[in-house]
Amino acid sequence: RKIVEKDNLNILEEKMSELVNTQKSISNFLVDTSSIDKFVVYLESMGTDNNLDLSVKSVDFVKNDKNKMLVSISTKGSFSDTMKTLLTLENAPYNITINSFYLNKEVAAASSTTQETVGSISKGKILPQAAKTIWQMDISFSILSQ
Repeated sequence: RKIVEKDNLNILEEKMSELVNTQKSISNFLVDTSSIDKFVVYLESMGTDNNLDLSVKSVDFVKNDKNKMLVSISTKGSFSDTMKTLLTLENAPYNITINSFYLNKEVAAASSTTQETVGSISKGKILPQAAKTIWQMDISFSILSQ
């Protein structure tokens, strides 16, 4: 009987250890509400890592759900960098649900002025250059918190 109790105690200790490891693993998928600034820095570094201007517009708590936050971000950059950032966000190590997504193409006409001297008169000429395309993305998502 003592051997069976000892075996059961060992099994119980193993299961408790597994439970602690599972709890730690689950906690890694949640944003800690006491350190939201770390999550904001994580999002901003996502933009930097993908060569985008990324700004966090808002972080709000859901009134009736203490374990959920709403986050809104805005980015500007090239199309490929914008898509990389979206993919990175979708595969982030958090439980994220995208609520809204807006993508807009902005074309900024670029031109340059050159100076041409004819005799003693300086004339400026505007030379057309290729237009620069910037993609602007706004994303609103919810994320589980603890």
